[in-house]
Parts: sequence; structure tokens; C-alpha cells
Amino acid sequence: MKNGPEPLCKAKVGQAVSFCFWLFIVATALITFGYSFWALTYGEAEAIAGIQAIKPWLAAWRIIYYSALIGAWPLWVGLFASWAELPPENQQVLLKARWHVCGVLVLYELLIVQNSLAGFFP
Repeated sequence: MKNGPEPLCKAKVGQAVSFCFWLFIVATALITFGYSFWALTYGEAEAIAGIQAIKPWLAAWRIIYYSALIGAWPLWVGLFASWAELPPENQQVLLKARWHVCGVLVLYELLIVQNSLAGFFP
């Protein structure tokens, strides 16, 4: 019996990580460019007011996104495992990580997005 995943599996996981990394970089660049264009065109005060106006929509988006991610975790793991040709042992590890990911998302939401840390750092 082999130890560790097969090379093909490692290559597919590496492709997925690389794709997600570049997707994040491109999305960040587009958002930064869009906000900069908006602020330069309409002024910083109007850009800040616009962001304040869409905050409820962003909150709704995060709730939907987190619910879909955590609620359909077994589906996502199954799709990724079949695509990456993961062995069943690795798939079980990913399935067990569901509530750890949920906990990290809750901490992120409470500490960073809701700005709970602002009270500790004047």
C-alpha cells in the first residue's frame, strides 16, 4: 500500500490551488480598479456613501455564500474529490474539516468583517 496521494492527484490539487490563487488576484485587482475609478470619478465621499448603501446587500451575499459552502459541504467535497481523483481516505479528511471551516468563517466574520477588534485597538 502506498503512502500519500498519487502524483496525478497532487497535480490536480495543485491546479485547483493555482486557479483559486489567480482568481483571487484577478478579482482583487478588478475590485481595486473599480473602486479607484469610482472614487476618482465621483469623489471619495460619494464612493464611501455608495459602499455604506450596499452593505446590507454584501451581508446578504455573505450569508448566502457561507450557507451554500457549509450546507453543501459534502457535495463540494464529492465534486472536488472526483475531479482531483482523491482516495476515499483523503475525502474523509475533507468531510471532517467542515465544522473547522465553519468555525474559522464565524471567527473571521465576527472579528474582521464586523470590526469587533476595533474596540481593542484605539
